[in-house]
Amino acid sequence: MEISIQQIVFGQMDNKPVAVAVMSDWEGGSGVFMSLLLYEQQNGRAITVGSYPVGDRAQILSLGIRKGKVKLVSQQTLPGEDRNKPKTEWLKAANFDKAECIQDELSKETEKDITRLIDLYLRAFGFSNSEYKPFTSDERREALAICMRHQKDKEIFAKQFRLSLDAAGWRPGSNPLSFDKSGRPILRMDDDGSDKHPPVDLSAGE
Repeated sequence: MEISIQQIVFGQMDNKPVAVAVMSDWEGGSGVFMSLLLYEQQNGRAITVGSYPVGDRAQILSLGIRKGKVKLVSQQTLPGEDRNKPKTEWLKAANFDKAECIQDELSKETEKDITRLIDLYLRAFGFSNSEYKPFTSDERREALAICMRHQKDKEIFAKQFRLSLDAAGWRPGSNPLSFDKSGRPILRMDDDGSDKHPPVDLSAGE
């Protein structure tokens, strides 16, 4: 998977300073999905607050911010009636889908825990190997220890973990990390009830 930012423009929308960037998302097949990302400045940092889909292998001919709106000129390159016909859109902030993001800067300790848990998560569900391989006992204990360090802020930590996975280019479900009523952490890849990748109860056997 490759995600790249190709250009950024600056301006104001709804009386706020904003930036808009072109993002391309290639997942290894023939499709290259283009979209716009909308950023706002919050607490001195650029935060992603919205996204707007442009299309598969679409070309961005022109992008700018004028009079509080994004002027987007694009054309579709796939076969169809609109192929290679320039299309001009004037987008308000409300036209962007709201984007979830980590609003507050992570502490070094939390960032380290999330980075390591992502590595363990990817290995547990076979992303780092040609075949699915379950956790070793040591890996399970390490992942459990990371999660237990965040019992007091477990809901926030679970959200930060999910958003960090997404920001790294993966597509987790809505609950890649959750805690049951007893506070036991569980890792999931599938939210559709399938058993292709069974949930990993980190407390199992402890």
